[in-house]
Amino acid sequence: MATWLKVVRLAVGAMLIPSIAAASPAAESAAPVQRDNAARAVEVAPHTLPLTVAVLPFDSKDKVIGLQTAEVIGARLSADPSLQLVERERLEAILDEQKLSLSAAVRPEEAARIGWLAGAQVLVVGRAYVIDEQLLVTARTVGVETGRVYIAQARGGIQSELLPVLDKLAEQVHRDILARRSQLVAPDSGADTEKLLRALADSLKGRKLPKVVVAVSEEHYGAPAVDPAAETELMVWLKECGFEVFDPGNLERSMHEWARNYYASDDAAIPRVLPEDVNIVVIGQAFSEAGGRFGDIVSAKGRVEVRVLDRKTEAVVAIARRTTAALDLSERIAAKKALQDAASSIAYELIPKLAAQ
Repeated sequence: MATWLKVVRLAVGAMLIPSIAAASPAAESAAPVQRDNAARAVEVAPHTLPLTVAVLPFDSKDKVIGLQTAEVIGARLSADPSLQLVERERLEAILDEQKLSLSAAVRPEEAARIGWLAGAQVLVVGRAYVIDEQLLVTARTVGVETGRVYIAQARGGIQSELLPVLDKLAEQVHRDILARRSQLVAPDSGADTEKLLRALADSLKGRKLPKVVVAVSEEHYGAPAVDPAAETELMVWLKECGFEVFDPGNLERSMHEWARNYYASDDAAIPRVLPEDVNIVVIGQAFSEAGGRFGDIVSAKGRVEVRVLDRKTEAVVAIARRTTAALDLSERIAAKKALQDAASSIAYELIPKLAAQ
């Protein structure tokens, strides 16, 4: 075991040398002159940011092995400029706040929740354990936004050096993140939303589509929104694609309250006041908060989660969730843009499933 730890520490140190060199005074003096705030704001726009990845210590009876496994993987990923790692201290604080163990964090649903709280798009978790005199290390790469999980595994004899095992695993995880980015991260419909909407609407022409009602509660800084952007965007997509969308009118407030209660209790019955010909209920929650400020430009982050319920059975027939960011001179408008982008991406994914009901 001592041989393993010695080799791992040497490997991690070697991997971190390029990062230390990049932070040297010589490197700083060669850095380009800082551009204006508008240029910096464009650089941090949601679709030009590096992919944010969080690597948790691996669950293991030997806690040092679990920690060093995460260090080797993190060092490998940090060398890629297209990836940005979440600080380990932040992850440890989240585990403490949520009262979660590393063994619980391996579960996909918990991993996705930790990733969301950490602001990560991808979370890497795993286990290291011994079977038949073999050390087996399994890594799960979890897409926080999409829920997709990809598994990588490496093994070696318990008397062998640990470094080749961990280095092989780190390479596999790195390759999975790069090759499966489109599956791990929600599709970007914001690039050409109108074109995607028209194409989807054309594909559904002539189809008999169910009648739908949409109820998505929305909050910004803990305050309910009077003009729910996510709900409106979902309704726009549904109507443009040929669905008959029921307008709740005076029932709107009670529908939003029902949506919040549904997510709080997860068993709130669909309101009986809805017309019997409403076949599908689209229910969701939307949250937004301020991000960073770049001169006069403000960023905001939004998250939308939507479930599609069958009216008769109340069964969940589809789920989608998105986390997006947007920029504007106004914080609230930036937040609305983020929620609108998230909702349009969700609509693009869910509408074909609704059409099949």
